[in-house]
Amino acid sequence: MLSYKSELNLPEAESLSLSEILSYRSNEPLFPQLLEKYYLRNSLAGMQPKVSIPNANTVQTDRTVQQRDLIVKSFDSEFPLLTVNEFVCMQAAWHCGLEPPQTYLSENLETYVVERFDKACDGTKLGYEDFTTLMKKSNDPDAKYTGSYETLLKATYLYTGSATEVEKMYKYIVFNCLIGNGDAHLKNFALQYSPDMKNIFFSPPFDITHTLIYESIDNKMALKLSGSKAFPDMSHLIKLAESDQFRIRNPKEIIESFSENILNYLKTSNEVQLFDGLRSSIERSISDIMTPSTGSKNYRHDKKKKFE
Repeated sequence: MLSYKSELNLPEAESLSLSEILSYRSNEPLFPQLLEKYYLRNSLAGMQPKVSIPNANTVQTDRTVQQRDLIVKSFDSEFPLLTVNEFVCMQAAWHCGLEPPQTYLSENLETYVVERFDKACDGTKLGYEDFTTLMKKSNDPDAKYTGSYETLLKATYLYTGSATEVEKMYKYIVFNCLIGNGDAHLKNFALQYSPDMKNIFFSPPFDITHTLIYESIDNKMALKLSGSKAFPDMSHLIKLAESDQFRIRNPKEIIESFSENILNYLKTSNEVQLFDGLRSSIERSISDIMTPSTGSKNYRHDKKKKFE
């Protein structure tokens, strides 16, 4: 909600449309050019390279041109086709009814674009706090990896007092587990609120990727569930729905429905075929959760944490 005024007079940035970003083709990569144009006009946290573009033309009709603030992401050689990976995961979230922001993938696969969701439909700026702040964690870079998904649910109930918002959080956690996202840390969950703070609600899902396909990343979850960072089985996800403060109704049905919706989407997705092995890796992640476990799961040791 904070904003600042400055005496600096920045030159006007050249206007850009979504179609120009998505159809860009040249030997010179687009992302460094966008960074050069817009880096003084925004500040975005996170490890993945990204830049925010204000008021980009997104949809043009005979009468109007819709404008949206966009976030454009790229990837480096260590995590190839991270753009395709995130696009597929966010589309899977949409098929599960989680209402993620609108996303796009460039024709050359070099950039992934997502519409910003920190403004209301009438242009009002929405407040935004991720759970590292809400749970009063330190500024240590590793603080976002401390805590549990059980605590996330309790904190959501504490701040919103809403069974609906708690159920949203539960669904987001379930989806991240099924899709195989080991980077679902505290900064990737957030609450938003109106200027008068009378309307506090869970933010749409964002920054979701299938991390298990990258060999340099460990196969642990970012936070603990049932006292472990191993990816859970269905029984642990069902137990997660139980609490003294709240109760998620029909957790088994939620898990089964999400599993089915993701698998059905993968069968029809053209984009998942662009990343060799992505579909089979996600399907294996789902199978590991839906199939009863007969023993303890092993970690790949000596791997780095996520995209750091």
